[in-house]
Amino acid sequence: MAAAIRTSAEDEGVLTFLPSRPLSILWPRRYIIGKKDDTRKRLEAETQTSISIPKQGVEGQIVISGQQRASVISACSCIEVLTESFHRKQPFTHFLSFALNQPEMQERYMQFKEEVLKNCSQDNGVDGSIFQNPAKLHLTIGTQSLLNEKEVTKACEFFHQMFGKYHFGNLDLYTVQVSQRFSTDSSGYYTSSGLITFS
Repeated sequence: MAAAIRTSAEDEGVLTFLPSRPLSILWPRRYIIGKKDDTRKRLEAETQTSISIPKQGVEGQIVISGQQRASVISACSCIEVLTESFHRKQPFTHFLSFALNQPEMQERYMQFKEEVLKNCSQDNGVDGSIFQNPAKLHLTIGTQSLLNEKEVTKACEFFHQMFGKYHFGNLDLYTVQVSQRFSTDSSGYYTSSGLITFS
């Protein structure tokens, strides 16, 4: 993490830390503040710092002030651990995928579905409900927990830098979609939060 530590203009000798990641309203204030503010008070006592956190429902930065640079960095590290722990526990909200719902793919998929149902419908558990909606055909290549628009934007920028040209059979795939889980658009496909297009 790129720490920005500076000397406060108002109080010479007091170090103020401005985290590179602003605290969103979706970030875990309760994990940092704790019940009856006990977590923040404990961190302040252990690190000999003062920790200022935006009010509930307000986006902003956590500001950590202290007399010693090492104390500010220590408090920062503790908060990073708390927020990252919260983030890892969240279910995934978005997934990366190649859309495979082109008309030709949908047509062949429906032919496959009809063939399976024709020859295997007597088998236990084989019916039309086990097949995906053809409009949603896709290849998932990863999942993400993105808790706000800033994280979505940052993820798209990151993956833009990573992807090259991909081929899938006779299809050239030039776009990876960052899609929202459990949400669809007017075409029947998953709602897109971003497109990563490459050549």
